[in-house]
Amino acid sequence: MNLLLKSKNFIKENRLIIIIFLIELSYFFIQHYKFFSWDLNVYRLNGRYFIGESTYFEWLRPPLLPLLFTIFSFLGNLDYYIIIFLILLLFYYSVYLFCKKFNFNYKIMILLYLTPMFIGYGFFAGTEILSLSLIILFITSLDTKYSGLLFGLMFLTRYTTLLFGILILFNKRLKNYVYFIFGSILIVLPWLVYNYLITGNLLTSILDSYLLSVVVRTNIFRINDFYHIILFGSLFILFFIGVFYRIKKIKKIDIIILLAGLITLYSFIMIPSKEPRYLFHLILPLTYFSYFAYQKHKKLFIFAILINLIAVGAMFFSIHDYKLTQFEDALKHVDECGISSNGWVMLNSLGRASEPTPYMDLVEDRLDKGYRLILFNSLFEPEYKDDKFFLNKFNLIYKNDKYSIYGDKDKCVKLDKYEMIYMERYKEHIQKITGEEVKLTTFNILFKKV
Repeated sequence: MNLLLKSKNFIKENRLIIIIFLIELSYFFIQHYKFFSWDLNVYRLNGRYFIGESTYFEWLRPPLLPLLFTIFSFLGNLDYYIIIFLILLLFYYSVYLFCKKFNFNYKIMILLYLTPMFIGYGFFAGTEILSLSLIILFITSLDTKYSGLLFGLMFLTRYTTLLFGILILFNKRLKNYVYFIFGSILIVLPWLVYNYLITGNLLTSILDSYLLSVVVRTNIFRINDFYHIILFGSLFILFFIGVFYRIKKIKKIDIIILLAGLITLYSFIMIPSKEPRYLFHLILPLTYFSYFAYQKHKKLFIFAILINLIAVGAMFFSIHDYKLTQFEDALKHVDECGISSNGWVMLNSLGRASEPTPYMDLVEDRLDKGYRLILFNSLFEPEYKDDKFFLNKFNLIYKNDKYSIYGDKDKCVKLDKYEMIYMERYKEHIQKITGEEVKLTTFNILFKKV
C-alpha cells in the first residue's frame, strides 16, 4: 500500500516529465517501425556479427551501440525497442544529474529539449541521443574520478567525440587527470586489442572511419537539406537572449558549454559531407543558454515551447513508410552466388550476405569472379547505375522498374559473410586505377597522404 502511494505521488509530481517521455518514445517507436534506418541497422548487424548471427560487419563503426544489440539479441526484433527505451531513459537521467549539479529546473530543461531536431534525428542514425547523453554525463563528471570512464564510452559511441576530451583541461585537480587517463584506457583498450587480434592493427576501426568520412569523402552540401536547421525550433532565439544575460556573470560551466558548441561546429566543418544530423550536439548549448532566457522572459519561453510542440506534433504525420519489399523481391531472382549491391545493408538485414557495389573500374572484375550485381533505382549510389552505355557491356539477368541484376550465369562465387574494411576496398580501387602498389599506413591516413 505504501509502495502504491509512493508511485501515485511520483507520477503526480513528475506528470509533465512522463508525458514528454512518452511523446518522444512513441515517435521513436513509430519511426523505427515505419522507417528503415541504414546506420541503425548496420549497428545491429555488427552487434549480431559478434555472436555469429549476422552476415555483415563494418569495421568503421564504433562498438558501443553494436554491443547493446549483442546483449539484447535474445529478444529478437524487440531488441530495437528495448535499446531505444533504455537510451532515452539514460538521456533523461543524464539531464537530471546535470540539472541537480548546476541547479537547473529539470522540467524546464526537458521541455527545452523537446524540439524537432531532437525528435527527428535522435534515433535517425542510431547514436545521436546516446552520444549526447554521454557528453552530458562527461561534462557533469569533469571534476570526478568517473570522467575517463564516461569519455571512453562516449568515444566508443562516436569517434568524433574525441574532441570533447579537451574539456578535461577545466579540471584543476591533478589526481582527476590520472583518473581520466586510466579510465579512458580501461574502456577503450579492449576494443583496440580486439582490432589488433583480428586485423593486425590497433586502429583499424578508427582509421577506417576517418578515411571514409574525412579523407576521401567528397564535399556534399545540398542547400535544400538545411531547412532541417529549423528543427532546432525556437531555441536559436532563446539561445542568443540567454547568452546576452549570462555573459554579464559568466561562469566556468558556461564556457564549457559554449566550447562544446564550438567543438560541434568545428567537427561539422571538418567533415566534407554536411549532413544536418552532424549538428545534433548543438542542442546542448542551445538548451543550456535558452534556460536563462526562460528565467527572464517566461511569456516568450511559453510561446517558443508551443511552436516546438506544434512542429513535433506535425512530425508524427511525416514519418516515411519504407518497406523492404523490393529487396525481398530481388532475392527471388538471384541464385546462390555472391551479391554486390547498392542495397547491401537491406539485403544483409534480410539474411543474405552481400557486399557493397564495387567502384566502377572494378565492376568487370567482380562479375568475372561470379558475383551478381544488383542495382536498385531508388538508391542514389553508385553513379554508374544510371550509365546505360557502361552497363550495356555486361550481361543482364533480370530487370524491372525498381532494380536491375547483372552477372555471368556460367560463373558463381560463394559469399557466406562479408567484413567491410574500407581501407582495403579503397586500396584495391586506387591500385586498379594507377597500376601501382598503394600503402595505407596510419601516418598516410591521419595526415591525408593518400
